[in-house]
Amino acid sequence: MKKPLILVVAVAIAIGAFVACKPSQPKSGPDQDKPLVVGFENDIVSLDPIRIADVYSFRVVSQIFEGLARLNEANEVVPGVAESWSHSPDFTQWTFKLRAGVKFHPHPPLDEASRLLTADDVIYSFTRMLSKDAVTTGPLSSVLKGAKEYQAGETKNVSGLRAVSANEVEFTLVRPDALFLGRISSPAYGIVKKAVVDAAGSAFGQSVAVGTGPFRFIERRGNDLVLQRSDDYWGGNQGPRTVIFRTIKEDTVRLAEAKAGRLDATYATAPMLDGLVERDGDSVKVKAESATMLTALSYPTFNTTFLGFNWPKIDPDLRLAIALAVDRDQIVKAVVPLSGMAAPDPIPFACAGYVSKVVAKRDLEGAKAAVTRYRARHQDTPPKIRILAHELAQSVPISEVIQSQLKEAGIEVEIAQQSFNAVVGLLQKKDYDAVVIWFEYMYAKPQLMLETYFTSGAIPLPNVFMYSKPENDAAITALFSNGDEKASLEQAATVAKNLVADNPGVFLFQTRQVILVKPGIEGLRFNASNLPILTHTVRK
Repeated sequence: MKKPLILVVAVAIAIGAFVACKPSQPKSGPDQDKPLVVGFENDIVSLDPIRIADVYSFRVVSQIFEGLARLNEANEVVPGVAESWSHSPDFTQWTFKLRAGVKFHPHPPLDEASRLLTADDVIYSFTRMLSKDAVTTGPLSSVLKGAKEYQAGETKNVSGLRAVSANEVEFTLVRPDALFLGRISSPAYGIVKKAVVDAAGSAFGQSVAVGTGPFRFIERRGNDLVLQRSDDYWGGNQGPRTVIFRTIKEDTVRLAEAKAGRLDATYATAPMLDGLVERDGDSVKVKAESATMLTALSYPTFNTTFLGFNWPKIDPDLRLAIALAVDRDQIVKAVVPLSGMAAPDPIPFACAGYVSKVVAKRDLEGAKAAVTRYRARHQDTPPKIRILAHELAQSVPISEVIQSQLKEAGIEVEIAQQSFNAVVGLLQKKDYDAVVIWFEYMYAKPQLMLETYFTSGAIPLPNVFMYSKPENDAAITALFSNGDEKASLEQAATVAKNLVADNPGVFLFQTRQVILVKPGIEGLRFNASNLPILTHTVRK
């Protein structure tokens, strides 16, 4: 017997989706015809939603592809290509009604037509997300009925996916998931077009990327990745005709390009802010002497920077000693004084309704006691750890401050600096002791952050800690059966507290992102996943 469904209607006025009104026509003219150039600090590795393991690629993919739902600038889950959804009372069945008139981008010569999206495209895309080499596999396979059987090669289809009609899709889950909508709101769950994926082969995500988003992919050109406004976008697109994402890895060069007016906006790192901006309450502003060249946009993000351990490899007493010896406030003061905030656990301050139960402070005497216990059990192995560091997000300066702090506790630190992409490769191979790195979560809910990054099924990526405990997995799974959001957040805080006590890593700080913007650029928006929203960006 089919379970009764609770209908959740996506009301346009309440959540900002344009379901009841005709999309406004795109603007044109000299200002909007001029490309909007956005500076990035790292390469865009892939544009295939299922193969992305870095935050930079997500920023671009979110412009090209859309999922059934997405996060808006207020960090609310709102409709994407689905206009409404419903769920069973026990949250084990979710049904999505697709929006009418959603068109795929054309891509000659592989595919000339701007075909309308159908339920078959959703079924194909979600099945593809379960391929063995897909980064998206973990969060989906843990809940979707038939996913594990499909991945094991026992079936040709995923039993939990069903096209009810040409514009309606049903998901059946193996357990209750009150947060399923948030689970699939990441750009990793963007809908793709089978004909293009098949025709492009290995070029899909490199020189070919076709979705239904507000901008369509044109080309990679050196360090530039070029998009063009989709005038057929269902929600209307008032943004620039052309957007260029430009990779400039050197902070000094990127800042110089921004000051010279050759970048309309750029993601700013801590070194770029020194001497350029000053505190303005919780935000920052450009100092008067540079205000004619640049303005600053600042917002909280779903991020956390941490020292992550290879949890099974590093001795528990050594992990505890390091956790107690680290001084978070000193790290913030030394490395990110204008944008950082010391953090006690992995859940970002930007998560609405979440209150941490962790009190994190330095205890040097406790650290020394843990080192003494370690020495008693490892008389031939001195307390030492090798930290992987890289060129991004102040990883090296953070490692150097930690090195100094741990020396006071009698712990030797070797810093091994490699490129960021090389570090990711070593994490995938589990070939490391510790790493200074950061997460930018693509989810707005703490429960999903805990499941996606701290459960056994997420090893080796994104669970870079290799942290695995059955009781932790069970406690996190239990979070999703609770339809009471307040109670579920309370449970999540308890899970995070227990997780921190196991010392899979040392959670150091969280930051507000600062975007340096050329004067005259308006309507540039971001959500806390650090994804740009460009559909209303204009030049004045």
